Order: sequence, then structure tokens, then C-alpha cells
Amino acid sequence: ARVTKEALALAALDHRVRIFCRSAPDEERTFTQNGVEYQYVDTFAVRDAPESVMKEALAPFGSRAGEVGERVARVLDLRRRLDASRARVAQLNEARTASRSVWEKRVLAIQIRDEREVLAECSDRWRQAGDDLYYARFVFFALRLLERPVEMNPRVVHAHDLYTVPAAVALARRHDAKVIYDAHEIETERVPPLPDDRKAFIAGLEKSLALQID
Repeated sequence: ARVTKEALALAALDHRVRIFCRSAPDEERTFTQNGVEYQYVDTFAVRDAPESVMKEALAPFGSRAGEVGERVARVLDLRRRLDASRARVAQLNEARTASRSVWEKRVLAIQIRDEREVLAECSDRWRQAGDDLYYARFVFFALRLLERPVEMNPRVVHAHDLYTVPAAVALARRHDAKVIYDAHEIETERVPPLPDDRKAFIAGLEKSLALQID
């Protein structure tokens, strides 16, 4: 409600306002309501990114860019493996259904079994990738915004959650805009409490980003 009220107030003063929101997978949408534009993006829909765009997304992390970039690379590699394995299983199933040869069906059945084992292993690794996913989401949100053409050439970029600040900083640098961070809570004191390593990362990130916002 707080973000919406601010957006409506700005729109009432004839400012063009666009809000980027996270969406569930396959639920991305864009619409305008009461003079405010909304774009819902699936943060984890990222599969790859040009090197130049990746550098833009990682730049706000400063000295932690290398570490975060490695985590992002691991997540993207695992995501590609998952996608490839799922596609391979579907392809083999289609071939087995279309085949009229008993011998070929048996061979394909073995291949399907083997590929399903690969898929199961990748799925287990994905479920265990919580730490990498936690850090990578900051970059993925930035990548999703940077890959979209922002034809409105913003003068001010607002961020309302810490995970959106790197995206705001990167967009502002691209468009020579100002950045406002309207923090709604103290990130390191969230409930339930963060593990010590994540809390240390958040504390360091907040200090680094504070020097990059206006």
C-alpha cells in the first residue's frame, strides 16, 4: 500500500511512473491502472545474460561482485542443466511414443531411465542450492530489468527492498538518474532471523549501497 500511495501521488503530479514487481513463474504481465504502469517479472526466469549486462548488474556489489558472480554462475549452470535434462526426457518420451519398433522402444526406455536419473540429481542439487539462490536473486532482479528496454529514460529510480537496490543503482547509472532507497525495515533484523553469514553479507551490502544512492 505504501508503494502504491507514493506512485499514485507522483502520477497525480503528471509524472510517468512504472513499478517493477516480482511475479510467480509464467505470470509475467504488464498493465496500467490509475495512471501507474505495472510490470510483473519472474526474477528466476533468467537463463543467461550478455557479459556487458552481467557486469552492469554486478557493479553495485563492489568488492563482493566476484563472490556474488560465482554464485550466479553456479545457479545459471544448474538451471541450464535442469532445462536441458527436462527437454531431453520429453524428447525421448515423444520418440518412444512415435516408434513402431519394439527393439527401439526398449532402447529408448533405457535412455529415458538414465536421463530421469540425471534430472533427479539436478533437481536435488537445485533444492540444495538455497545459499546460492539467496545471493543470486539480487543479481537476477537487476538482470531482468536491465534486459528490458526502458524507453521512458527515468530521472529518479526508487527502491523499496534491499534486493531491488542493486537493480535501481544499475538502472540509474545507465540512465544518469538519481536513486532513492525507501527502506521499510532493517534488513539485518528481519523475522525469522537471518543466519550469521547472510546477516554479515546484508550488513556489508547495505553499507556499500548507501554510498551509491542519493
